[in-house]
Amino acid sequence: MDKTSEIEKTKPIFITTGVHPDLDGLACCVGYSELQQKLGIKTVIGLVGGFDLETKFVLDYFDLALGDFNANPEDFDQVILVDTSEQRSLDERIRLDKVVEIIDHRLLNDSQLFPQAKVQIEALGAAATLIAEKFQQSQKGISQTAVILLQTAIISNTLNFKAHITSQHDRAMFNWLSQYFTLPTDFAWQMFMAKLDFSGSKLTEALEHDFRSGGLGKIGIAQIEMIGGAKLVDERLEEILDKLNQKQKELSLDYIFLSIIELKEGHNILVTSDRLTQNLLENVFKTNFKNNVAILSDLLMRKEIRPLLKATLEGTSWSSRLASK
Repeated sequence: MDKTSEIEKTKPIFITTGVHPDLDGLACCVGYSELQQKLGIKTVIGLVGGFDLETKFVLDYFDLALGDFNANPEDFDQVILVDTSEQRSLDERIRLDKVVEIIDHRLLNDSQLFPQAKVQIEALGAAATLIAEKFQQSQKGISQTAVILLQTAIISNTLNFKAHITSQHDRAMFNWLSQYFTLPTDFAWQMFMAKLDFSGSKLTEALEHDFRSGGLGKIGIAQIEMIGGAKLVDERLEEILDKLNQKQKELSLDYIFLSIIELKEGHNILVTSDRLTQNLLENVFKTNFKNNVAILSDLLMRKEIRPLLKATLEGTSWSSRLASK
């Protein structure tokens, strides 16, 4: 879908991503704002929600000071969305008819809800790949800050190029960025290790921060990436289930589960005590739940899991099962 809205160059444009931005969302905001400024378009970044441990690690590691990003979208006539295209992920103050451009990499999206938006959505590992490509095509130059954020976002979203969703486009743009700045050889490992601390309340905070819900069947999925997922589940299963059950009641969700991306073993651990959700996941992934836990032999990101669930829900009479729940 490609709309033909005109971007007003005389007034600043609000650039944002989803609430509780991850590294990809932040990188895209910073990178695309910089590029627009070089093209003569005034922009202001606005973000809602704190950064996760991974993003904080990158900012601290490279001593990147980016500002507060506290702008209010209600003060702007035009909005650009990057690394998001779903209404439910947005700051509720954003009016859909103010969105003039969307750049994202999710095949499941709400692009039809933005009547004025020029839409670019491609199935890639990272939205940062699309921003890097725009810099490459513009020949306007790129700051070291933008290079670092876009590089690390590509590494994060592709799980250091191990995720199935990784494309040659992701690799090509990472290599192009690398000519301007070379990351330490062990940086990916350091970055992934930085987000492995789930001690105390950090586990429930992580489940809350990286939780997404909505869509067909009202599915809620929490996602965490770690090493030692089996040990975490073994030691804190009841705590995880309590948090999921709380979110399910709070949001009136039909399905809910946690997907742990086990970085070392290269598979997913699925956790839920909701029997309807277990039925759905067993049907889609041909796995079996034992004591509310199932293992996927593949390593899948949430953005890959959701389309598979959607396809099954659209083709199966799950509504009758839901009614009997």
